[in-house]
Amino acid sequence: MPVGFPAGKVFCAGDCVNSKNRFFRKDFLNKAYDLLNDVTPLDYDCGRLCDGKCCKGDQNDGMILFPGEKEFFVNEPDFEVRYDEKYSAFAVYCKGRCDRNKRPLACRIFPFMFYLSSENKKKHITVAKDIRAKEECAILQSDYDISKNFMRRMRMTAKKAETDSEVTDFIRELTFLLTDFGEL
Repeated sequence: MPVGFPAGKVFCAGDCVNSKNRFFRKDFLNKAYDLLNDVTPLDYDCGRLCDGKCCKGDQNDGMILFPGEKEFFVNEPDFEVRYDEKYSAFAVYCKGRCDRNKRPLACRIFPFMFYLSSENKKKHITVAKDIRAKEECAILQSDYDISKNFMRRMRMTAKKAETDSEVTDFIRELTFLLTDFGEL
C-alpha cells in the first residue's frame, strides 16, 4: 500500500457514482502519492531557501484537495478540512508541520500545478508553475534548477490523472479559475 494511505481506504467522499470511478480515483491517488512521496522540486529540501514558508500559512491558507482526498484528511488531527468558496472545492489547512507521508497532492506538487491544455484538438494534462505561488515561493522568484526526477514524476502523475474523468474535470475547472487569476 502506498505511503500515506491506510490499507483498504476508499477515497471517495460521496462523489463517486459507481465502483469503476472508485477504482480509478483510488488508483490515481495511490499512484500520485507513490510517485511524489520522495521527490521535491529541488534536489535538496527547498524549505531551506525560505524557512518553509509554504508550510507556515494561517487559517486562511489551505491547499486544495483533489477529488477523493477529503476522506483521507477529514479525521486527521493535524488537518482541518473546509469548503473553499473561491475554488468551489474542499481544502485542507494544516498547523505548519505534518507527517510528510500524509501531505495532500497539492502540497506534493507545490509550486507547480496541473493544467488542462489542448494540442491538435487532443486534451491532455500538463505541468506548469502555479501562478498563485509566484509571490510566495523562492524557487519561482529565482533561477533554480528544478529536479528532472521531480518533473518526470509530475508528468507521470499528470498522465495517470488523465485516466480518471472526475480528476480531469476538476483540473479543467481549476485551469479556468487559475487562468482567470493570472489575467487579473
